[in-house]
Amino acid sequence: MIARSRSTKRGGTGGREVARQLRVGVAVPELEGPGLPGEDCRGERLSRNVRQVDWGEIGPIGSYRTARALARSRARLPPRQRSPWLPPGLGTWLVVRELDLGTVCRYRTSLYNETGTELEYARTYFDVPASGDGTSGTHYDEEEYAYDAMGRQNRRELPHAGIAAGTIYRTAYDVLGRVTTRSIGTDDSGTGSDNTVVTELLEYDGNADDGNSLLTERTERTTATSTGERVTGYAHDVRGQLLLTTGATEPHTLVKYDNMGRELARGEFSSAPSASADPTSTASGRMALSTSEFDGRGRVCRAHFYNINPSDGANTNSEVVTTDYWFDATGRQIMVEGEKLSKTFYDRLGRETHSFLLAKEDDTNKRTYAGADDVASE
Repeated sequence: MIARSRSTKRGGTGGREVARQLRVGVAVPELEGPGLPGEDCRGERLSRNVRQVDWGEIGPIGSYRTARALARSRARLPPRQRSPWLPPGLGTWLVVRELDLGTVCRYRTSLYNETGTELEYARTYFDVPASGDGTSGTHYDEEEYAYDAMGRQNRRELPHAGIAAGTIYRTAYDVLGRVTTRSIGTDDSGTGSDNTVVTELLEYDGNADDGNSLLTERTERTTATSTGERVTGYAHDVRGQLLLTTGATEPHTLVKYDNMGRELARGEFSSAPSASADPTSTASGRMALSTSEFDGRGRVCRAHFYNINPSDGANTNSEVVTTDYWFDATGRQIMVEGEKLSKTFYDRLGRETHSFLLAKEDDTNKRTYAGADDVASE
């Protein structure tokens, strides 16, 4: 990958560039470009495989001039060629063109704004040009990004090629910086031909002014209007933990927590229950139920999945799938016993060395640590 940036910094090492070249899955070390006008470009950090470097300067209207230099490990590159019309500190770009293993066949570039904090363009090359940037659609596909006055990304435009050619995604924020709507289209020019439509609306704290910025409603639109929209509601407790998720269609999910915020039970219902209900004791409309138990170190040590009668939501306790999780003294999981029985061995550095899937457990040391950490009798 090759990154290109621009900077208006006038001192230190402003205008620093980073370049990485994909070479059969191996990245060339970072390359640093020149900073102040007239400063030499040093090659101390260049890979020994890098033979040729192209670099140049970007003008105020996108023009450029390039200078080519051969570089080897710890070699000093000649001074850059500065364009007479280039404002000092506008920046440079650095591109790896050749490797000892062959010429470059693929790379990407990223263009940032003058502060170097906002990505404006991302180019993915499918045909590497012999020199220069090349042309959009001929050599690369380009994504464009835009930001609001607060520096938040509010627009993304896809490349003008392929099935989704020129698709525009827009995001709107409220005064607190929360996302309120997301839109999609191919024209947002504001000239009367706009076709951007809202696809998602987000509401916080029930649309109250004195809340905690908790998402309480999410609306997804499948058309340009509210017809057929899908609304999902979210209810939270006083700690901000999500209790009830009411979907556009069933099932609706109800969760129970302990005083430490750990999930104790989760139920799925055909009709939305009260957010304050307990999924373990609420049978009306219940379709599924699972619970978890924790050990003294806060780890899930046992999980239950119950057989629920869908006609009345009754819990058949005699038919439950229980999964036990066993850990060694250092906290590594060594055995899982439930729908299947598996064991794991580690070396002294904590690396996994063996993994076993077993047909049955050792009857002599069943459900003991003596039988959990070996497979001698299985």
